[in-house]
Amino acid sequence: MGERIFNLFVYGNETHVHSIGYREYRKEGSYDDLTTYLRSRVDCDYKDPKVTPMDHPIEREVFYAMERLGAVTDKLITDGIMGDDAVFCITHVVDGKVRIDETVETNPSLGLPDYLDTYMTAEGFNFPQLIEDDYFSAIKILQYFGQF
Repeated sequence: MGERIFNLFVYGNETHVHSIGYREYRKEGSYDDLTTYLRSRVDCDYKDPKVTPMDHPIEREVFYAMERLGAVTDKLITDGIMGDDAVFCITHVVDGKVRIDETVETNPSLGLPDYLDTYMTAEGFNFPQLIEDDYFSAIKILQYFGQF
């Protein structure tokens, strides 16, 4: 029967996100096989997904932070759309065009990023950015999370 896998799409403009769409498949294979398959389907899938509109638009930067912390997928799990062990790819669609700025692996076996790798610069440890990311960004996310 295969594993449930999802192509997730985030729709909006340059400054705000207004809805999330998804396409579901059942496939068998390794994590790499499944994510490769999902990536190969992006150009077709983003045009015809099942769409879940948000109650109101969310600022794109806040949404990116929510995405990094797993709040977006947690919401989809809570809503019963996908399971907590689902394989998925998230692609942003900005003004109707697919935007892939970066590829981030979320395979749990890869572990968490090391703070030294993230915040160590040529000038030393970037403590102000750490505080911004871990403290202030969290407050902003929590402020908007209840509105998602």
